[in-house]
Amino acid sequence: MEGILGSFFGISILTDGFRADNLQVLNPGEVYFLGTPKALGVVMERKPLTVENTIGAVIGQSWRGWYMEQIQSQIVVNARSVVKGQRV
Repeated sequence: MEGILGSFFGISILTDGFRADNLQVLNPGEVYFLGTPKALGVVMERKPLTVENTIGAVIGQSWRGWYMEQIQSQIVVNARSVVKGQRV
């Protein structure tokens, strides 16, 4: 009576199919997936990690080391965390 059908891989499945016709919001074959706000952001790798051996003797100094570079950015792919599916 509350529209709870169960859960699938930890996702609660709810429906309004048991309500009266004038109280239904979704059309037949329509589904929405909603995510939590903590799952919105993701770290995107724009340039993979590159490592180079460096020697200070090139500039007249006595040191050796490594130079590492990687470019990352934080993005929000789906700002509202809502995905709509439609049966065709």
